[in-house]
Amino acid sequence: MSNKLLNLSREFKFFLTFPYSLGFSIEYAPYPFCFAALENVVKSMNSNYSSLQWSMKKFNKDLPLSLKTKGGVIEGKPKKNHSGIEDLVNGAFKREKIGAQFSGRVDERVVYFDHGVGSVNFIIHGVLQDSEAILRLQYLAMSIIGDLRRNEESIHIFNNWELFQESMKESFSGCGVLYDMWGILLSGGVGRQPTRYIGENAILKGVDKSEIKIHFKDIPKYFAPFTGLEKSKNINLIPHTEGVVYLSEGWDGQIAIVNDPAKENWLMDLWQFATDYGTILHDFDRYLYERTLLLRKENIYRDIKQAKNEIDAIHRIELSIDVITHELLPHNFGGILEEVQVYRGIYYSWDMPLIVESLKSKFNYLSIAITNLNFIVSNRVQERINMTLLIFTILTFSGVLASVISTIDFSNNILSTNLRVFIISFGSITAVIFSILSIIVSKKKALLKKDKLCELPHKINEKGIH
Repeated sequence: MSNKLLNLSREFKFFLTFPYSLGFSIEYAPYPFCFAALENVVKSMNSNYSSLQWSMKKFNKDLPLSLKTKGGVIEGKPKKNHSGIEDLVNGAFKREKIGAQFSGRVDERVVYFDHGVGSVNFIIHGVLQDSEAILRLQYLAMSIIGDLRRNEESIHIFNNWELFQESMKESFSGCGVLYDMWGILLSGGVGRQPTRYIGENAILKGVDKSEIKIHFKDIPKYFAPFTGLEKSKNINLIPHTEGVVYLSEGWDGQIAIVNDPAKENWLMDLWQFATDYGTILHDFDRYLYERTLLLRKENIYRDIKQAKNEIDAIHRIELSIDVITHELLPHNFGGILEEVQVYRGIYYSWDMPLIVESLKSKFNYLSIAITNLNFIVSNRVQERINMTLLIFTILTFSGVLASVISTIDFSNNILSTNLRVFIISFGSITAVIFSILSIIVSKKKALLKKDKLCELPHKINEKGIH
């Protein structure tokens, strides 16, 4: 096998995914209800965001069970070519001079996956001049990505993010499936934004006859620059999968040699959804970091409604952590070994296990914050009760005092009217002063209790939030 020559087609593809995070999602429903909800959202999006032709992409039998239970994804196709995208890509090909040419074709799709995350996907078609170009494909891919990032107006939805985000929210809400999964909308936010993560993938084609030939044993060497792994670590992840000659995955990217068009699509789907899960996790971790910093501020929530909303948001975050950390485990993602292996390469390359621990660590702090928020709520409620009782006490005391005076001196012979008013006023003011002093004492006790509750979060802060 090591001396076997492999014929490669000159044609190759870059599959680049630019993920985004809405900050809200579709409420969970089992299949087929979820699929029906997505179909309704598609109809709404064709009206709310009409620059793309929206449709449902139904998951087929070749995808993992965890994806098939979702039914499918929403997919938007540009109605006309985005001006300048081909020029940007062609400019990168000419500038890098790696021994490859741009074929002039870029396929673009906007996909909504799940948990508020989707991506803008580009399939860029190119032509290899020789085998040495494979060693420099990563440089070319990074050059294209850099140009697209610097010119985000060339990326559909990124160039008009606020309109797209609002259109998605209106479509979800209009179909009755909007779910504020992290409590962002509940807390007064608008959502998230395009992320800085990239799915960088390349597909080479094995053929029967070709002028480009490489030894099978040299594939790890050719793939090393693209994956970012050492040559010895570029092992074939699925050596027994028909239609896939060789697959390597690393932190920098994924690259494969395939000889079956169906397996090309299968791989690109798995890469996209694995990247989407990685995006969900990383963006969730970033959001929790922001929330943790915000909750450290003193007196950020001055009224009951704000505090209650934050408590509700934290409970939603807890539920999301449970759901997401379950779904993204490799053995929960894939149903068969080859699916697990494809996903596992990205799972470990993106350091997902470490991010899961980071999520749980941050949530420990938020759990303690709930105690403080509950204190704020109970304290505010008690203050209102105290004020109400104060008013009723004063009114009752004044009424009782007036009744006593009238009973003793019902003929007005002993006390003049002015003296009666003075006694009632003096007694009422005295009652007010004693009531206020009682409230102040109670509040000081409550503040001492709050300081004790805050000791543990401060200890966590000293250890650091990762």
